[in-house]
Amino acid sequence: MLKSKTLVILFLICSFMLTNCTLTEDPPTPFPTSTATPTNCPQIILDRTPVPVTIKPYLIIALFEDAYQQENNEDIEMLKRTLQEKSEPGDYFLMLRMEPLTLSSAVFFQDYVDLLSPPSIPPTPTKYPTFTPIPTPASTSQTTVGQTAEANHIIQTMIASALTATHQSGLHDCAMQVWETQYSATQTSYENDKRTQVKELLTEIPNFSGEPISKTAVWNGLQHATLVMTYECSKYVRCILLIFSDMQEVNPEPGPSTVYLPLDGDSSDKIDILVIMRDCPFLFNGECGRWKNFWGSFFDSRSTKANFINGNSEQVIKSMLER
Repeated sequence: MLKSKTLVILFLICSFMLTNCTLTEDPPTPFPTSTATPTNCPQIILDRTPVPVTIKPYLIIALFEDAYQQENNEDIEMLKRTLQEKSEPGDYFLMLRMEPLTLSSAVFFQDYVDLLSPPSIPPTPTKYPTFTPIPTPASTSQTTVGQTAEANHIIQTMIASALTATHQSGLHDCAMQVWETQYSATQTSYENDKRTQVKELLTEIPNFSGEPISKTAVWNGLQHATLVMTYECSKYVRCILLIFSDMQEVNPEPGPSTVYLPLDGDSSDKIDILVIMRDCPFLFNGECGRWKNFWGSFFDSRSTKANFINGNSEQVIKSMLER
């Protein structure tokens, strides 16, 4: 019986609302988001303040163990794919062999991506803030005239809010169309020019042609790489050192004094080191584990963190190159 009375009261409220209630202020005529086109959009004035573009160049050094010529060439092709996708104007690439005793002999490729002036493009239009949901009015078996009027007011407010939200969504779609018409092609052209510039540079990287040897000289390679980092890291947002080696040094005792770590000043927190131990099926035992622990302790003693992996390095390097 109580449920029937409630239904009757709700019916009366709805009937009263439809026949007697009017909005105190007409809601705006909405632009349906699915049909917003330049022909039915109002005049849109965009914020034309350009988004400031900050160049964030990286210094990227790849150090290769001479004994693995075929593997090195496979890794160079992997690096080309990764750099093609992630490099930006201003990035500097340096590729080194481990074995040579001098830095000039160790370098087999070095070059940088030319700086490319970004276009002056304003930000994409910002969406309007969403409305806070209004609670649905509750009804009881003792609904009074005042409560009925309040319920009608809330329902009408909900209708007006929904129409306004639809209208604002349509306006945002219109603004996005204006932005895309005026600026999207320019932005796309700029991104394509960047990729083309990087691709042209990467085609100049030669195949690895180091002399195959039985053991590495890791101290030599680290000396060369860290010497460059000492003088160059301050010019870049990050310094990334990629070491493709099992890190088995023929003479592990002498040599630490020739490695320029940690770097002085503000450059020390810019370093990311990744060691790719390709021929190590396991990193935590056997010879591979011993060398991983040895070099890990060495980098730690120089206040420099190094990560060691033995699997697919492409995704790891991509994440390192994110801006």
